[in-house]
Amino acid sequence: MTRNIPLPPILSIILRLQFVLLLTAITTLSLLPVQNTPLANVWDKALHFVAWCSLYISLQFAFQLRAPAVFSMLALLSYSFLIEIVQSQVGRSFSLLDLLANGIGISIGFLTILLIKMVVKKLGYC
Repeated sequence: MTRNIPLPPILSIILRLQFVLLLTAITTLSLLPVQNTPLANVWDKALHFVAWCSLYISLQFAFQLRAPAVFSMLALLSYSFLIEIVQSQVGRSFSLLDLLANGIGISIGFLTILLIKMVVKKLGYC
């Protein structure tokens, strides 16, 4: 397993703030009525994929978790499932396809982090 790259304290704070802001934005956009979202005309599943892929990558950079990746993947997928349940209570609908797109996004985020770690290790930074 590769070690984490040490980050300056200010960069750690910025990355964590960025994760919280991204999580807040995704949650807010997911719970607004569809017609009120600024991205209402974009293909929905692509948005889910990009949002959750970005969120997984952001989580890994922000917290440099040492636990097995499956825990953070399951945590995000569980949160995604919770959002889908809440959507059914706020005038939107629960969608298994949205959940699938979120899961694929999280998985691609995981593969992206693996690729980044391999490149970093090969370059000798870690």
